[in-house]
Amino acid sequence: MKLLRNTCLILIISALFMSCTFVKHDGSSKNKNNDGVSFYFEDESFDAVEYVHDIWDDRVLTIFEEEAYDLKELLSLLRTDTETTKKKYGIRKEELSPYTFIVSGTFPIYEVNRDSSAGLLVLDLPDLSQESNCTIQIGPVIKKSMVRDALEFIKFDDFNNQIEFANISREINFYIRDNVVSVVNESWEPGMNVSFLGAFTLYDGSEEIMITPVWLELNNGESDE
Repeated sequence: MKLLRNTCLILIISALFMSCTFVKHDGSSKNKNNDGVSFYFEDESFDAVEYVHDIWDDRVLTIFEEEAYDLKELLSLLRTDTETTKKKYGIRKEELSPYTFIVSGTFPIYEVNRDSSAGLLVLDLPDLSQESNCTIQIGPVIKKSMVRDALEFIKFDDFNNQIEFANISREINFYIRDNVVSVVNESWEPGMNVSFLGAFTLYDGSEEIMITPVWLELNNGESDE
């Protein structure tokens, strides 16, 4: 009887494993990593979690490190000539979409705001107008799809439907919650310098700059003020 149970268990595990194997596709296949491995299960459902984990270090962080603009300089350019700066430095995948920017910087923390689940670090940027502020999302709720929208290789047409495309943004935000902003704790206080890589989307009619970070740490050196 014990032998029969063990045999049945082996068969069940084997069947489950076979139902979600990765398979090689040709060059025209959708949703593959650099090795041509697809992130679809055999029932054609998309594995957004595996996709995000696979692209994070080699693609997401690499792109942000190589393409980030200095936040202070970018904001100065936006004040001087908004439309030209948006077209030169911004990213958008559709004609009517707002522009998203990849930025970096080191600034003092003005406030650590955890009044809601969508926590924020308020940065001390004295050049901003009184009507605007610059913040970094620290969660645990990470809003919007700024990081996905900043990555030009993630295109809607490469996925089967809107749900899959939305799931990528959701899993990116979950990854940021669990692996990026998790460094923020009670020791982070106003006056400390924070360094970051991140993305923000500039919406028409709004001066608010809310950055979603892909990398974040305290910095005891000089800030970019």
